Amino acid sequence: MLMNTNEYKGAFDCVVDIVSQARANAVQKASAEMVRMYWLVGQEINERAE
Repeated sequence: MLMNTNEYKGAFDCVVDIVSQARANAVQKASAEMVRMYWLVGQEINERAE
């Protein structure tokens, strides 16, 4: 099945949106995990300082 130019552009735009959303989700999850890690490290340091 051959696509015309508009169909190809629509399909390509859809793929770009999927990739962009996946990247944004990955960044958000990585950032949340980094915050969690820093919280746990700070908690450990604080407990040992008491």
